[in-house]
Amino acid sequence: MAKVRIHALAKELDVQSKDVISFLAEKNIEAKTASSSVEEDVAEMVKKQFGRTAPAAKTAPKPVE
Repeated sequence: MAKVRIHALAKELDVQSKDVISFLAEKNIEAKTASSSVEEDVAEMVKKQFGRTAPAAKTAPKPVE
């Protein structure tokens, strides 16, 4: 599983790193600085908390007959 840095996650969500770190602390997930990394499943939890989910798979448009 890939890891995501907190500062990159915060930038993607347009929130401050300290807000992400505070949220993780409430969930008893260790993340001390913005340069700390978290697993993808934790990153998804953060995205859900801050209002964004993973992008849905793009589907091809239906052909016009």
